[in-house]
Amino acid sequence: MTDFAILAIDQSTDSSGWAMLTRVMCPLVGVAKTAPARRLAVHEATSLAAKLELPLVAVLEDHRAFAFSRGNMSVKSLLGMGAARGRWEQLLEEYGVRDVHQVEPRVWRVKVLGLGPSTPGAVAKRAAVLHAYAATGVTLADDAAEAFCMALWAQRNVAPPVRRKVRRA
Repeated sequence: MTDFAILAIDQSTDSSGWAMLTRVMCPLVGVAKTAPARRLAVHEATSLAAKLELPLVAVLEDHRAFAFSRGNMSVKSLLGMGAARGRWEQLLEEYGVRDVHQVEPRVWRVKVLGLGPSTPGAVAKRAAVLHAYAATGVTLADDAAEAFCMALWAQRNVAPPVRRKVRRA
């Protein structure tokens, strides 16, 4: 299996948590509340992945099915979440990250935290903070802890596409 770097993003309308994991380094985590902070997060991740000579895979949280099935988000909130995801996707494209995956909260929360799909968001956020603390020894902000847990999910469930060398005649 090829080693790769993961940039997980728990995007939201106000602030987005992000975490970068590889098998050879401690995680980088943070919270981006502004456009420059988002750009810096993507820049740091792509620069570090290039330095380590690792492909970078991005994972974004997908709220669409989750929100409508539970009825817990307004259309206005969903539009804001879509806009936030779009800003992150635009940055990833700008920095050349082509391998972008989406995962619903109920999927990674079950696999990483062992929570049921109907667990309230506040409980899930607290569980993510505790799980991240157990893994890193550092208390992370809610969004950063969720991004860290998403990155753990991605390490086990996502792989970069196989890149084949092109033979030139």
